[in-house]
Formats: sequence, C-alpha cells, structure tokens
Amino acid sequence: MSAPEAGSLLADALTHRWYGANDRSVAAAEVLADEVVDEGLHLRWVLLGVRFTDGEQATYQLVVDDRTGEDALARPEVLRWLLPSLPVGTVAELGGEQSNTSLVVDGAVIVKVFRRLGEPGERNPDVEVTEALWAAGFRSVAEPMGHAERDGRDLAVATRYLARSSSGWQMALDDPYFMDEVRDLGVVTARMHVALAACFGSSPATPGPWVEAMRNQAARVPLPDGLDAAVAERYGAFADAADLGAAMRIHGDLHLGQVLHWRGDWYVLDFEGEPARPLAERVAPSSPLRDVAGMLRSFGYAAAVGGLPPVWEREARQRFWQGYRSVSEVAGLLPEAPEAVDALLAVFELDKAIYEVGYERASRPTWEHVPLTAVRRIVS
Repeated sequence: MSAPEAGSLLADALTHRWYGANDRSVAAAEVLADEVVDEGLHLRWVLLGVRFTDGEQATYQLVVDDRTGEDALARPEVLRWLLPSLPVGTVAELGGEQSNTSLVVDGAVIVKVFRRLGEPGERNPDVEVTEALWAAGFRSVAEPMGHAERDGRDLAVATRYLARSSSGWQMALDDPYFMDEVRDLGVVTARMHVALAACFGSSPATPGPWVEAMRNQAARVPLPDGLDAAVAERYGAFADAADLGAAMRIHGDLHLGQVLHWRGDWYVLDFEGEPARPLAERVAPSSPLRDVAGMLRSFGYAAAVGGLPPVWEREARQRFWQGYRSVSEVAGLLPEAPEAVDALLAVFELDKAIYEVGYERASRPTWEHVPLTAVRRIVS
C-alpha cells in the first residue's frame, strides 16, 4: 500500500473517537500489514502505524472496503475471519464505544475489537485479566468466549453479552437514589482487588514508580493558572510517603461507565486501563486505591453532567467507600493508618483528574472544565 493510501487511512482514522490522538501532531504514517479478508467483498485487514512528532508510535487496526475506502470492521465476514471458532450470524455495532469497537453477535456474544494495538508479545490487559479472574472463580466479569490474536498481538476478545443491563453511568443519571447499589458496587470492587492480588500477586509499595508515572502524566497535560506548580508540590510531598500498602495489578480505569448492573448484580468490564496512557504504565503494579479514586471521580462527573447536588456526590462517595471497606480481606492491600489511606486516595484522585483534563481536551473540549475544577479543588 502506498504512502498516499496510508495518509488516506489516517485521515479516516482521525474522524473516529477510537483514534484518541487528535491533539497530537503526526510525523508519519505507514501500513505495517495488509491482508485480504474477503476478496469477493473487497475487504482488507490493515495495521496502520503512526509516528507522532514527540517520537511516540501507535498501531491501529482497521478493515478497509476497497470500493469505498471506508472502515468496514462491523461486517460479519470480518468476525468470521478474526474468530473462526465463533458462530457468527447477525452483527450489530454497539453505540457509545470510545477507544475500541464493540459488536454484538446474534444477541448473545459481544466482541470487542481493539483499535490501538500493543507491540508484538504484549498481552492486551482486557484479555489477560478477564480470563485470569474468571479462571480464579471471580464471577463479576462477563464470561470469556475466546479471543483473536495475530503475530503476537491481541486483536479482539469475545465475552457473554449481558443483554438489557444498565451501566452505572445510566443508573446515576436516570435514578440518582440508587445508593444501595452504590454500596454493593464498593463490595464488588473490593472483591475484585482481592481476586487480582491472588491472580497476579502483590508486594509492598514504594512511592518512586508511582510518583514518576504521575509526573510523566502531568508533563503530558499542561495546566492553566499556575496549577502545574501546585501539582508538582503535591507530588513532591508524596515522594516521601512510607505507608502505602500493596502494589498490584488493578483495573486501571474504573468508573461508572465500566460497570454493568445485570439481574441484580454488578459486573466489571474493560480491563485495558486508561487508553491515553502508555501500555507500560497501564499494566504496572499500582495501588487498589487508584481504582477507588477513579470511581470517586466518576461520581463527580455524574453530579456535574446530571446537575445533581453536592450532597449526592458526598453520599455516593460514602456509600461506595462503606461497601469497599466492608470486605475485610482488602484491608491487607491498603495503608495501615487511616490518614495514610486518605492521603494516598487524594493523590490518586489528583492524578486521575489531570488525566481527565488531557482526555477531554483531546476528545470533548466542552467538558474540560469538569476535571479542571477537581484539580483546583484537590490542590487547594
């Protein structure tokens, strides 16, 4: 495929939310792989390599219709090619996806096709973690139904489709008095962390790697009004922390949009971590309180977007935390002193809010004020 064709593919990718890098300048684009999926239907599977001006590189997965030049990933023939062991009849694209493309097969299985791929040999965390948790007996994830890989890269994962479920985000906006369910969500989150520690292990945490990742994130997201200096001061104080609890694999991007309520129970989705962070940061051992901070920030988002009063956010935070702490086994993964728990939770909320500023700046500029308000509140 020629360089002009690679440029055309990049131009098309820029129009999709899953591209996720509209705020970054591109130095070059090239086609890394180009294979025929279905010659009669003119479908080709393509890996598009993008090199940004800051030196970082990304690989995107597309399926191109030769006749129109458009992405054709949602065609049944493509899923049969990706997952030959999965019976595929009807395919419907699930709306609202952001960093990947999710397809419902015959109303029973959901296939998440990864858009931005890792390097060869790097497992996609969503495949690795979901399969490990299910094998360990943790049933608050959708049952794995298989995954696709090629040349050492995970391309897609199939799980049972939880039809007619409600996301935590929908529940917060549609029924803000779902506080009993919020407490249950805290319980499920704690049990998930206990299961993750059992599956992947844990070790005593030290602040160095976490502070480095936080500073790297802050460097990627310049802040207005002198906030950079205030953030640097907070991270500098955190660098001397001693009582940190455990370092372990976590969800990495836990929020109300990543959990489903189905038949009276909560289910956790999408273990890829925050898509705008490098994969090495997403899979690095962290504190379970980073996931807690992500959910607490999500309550703030729901309150801001849904026009809910401050008392709603405070109660949601309290109910979630009560449910989380009710799981006795999780205490061994947290700092020992209550004040150390509070301090660590606050610094992870700050890191999450800064990440959100960068995400909104690139994807939804009109929402940037929501996390910026949180950054100002935390550093003050």
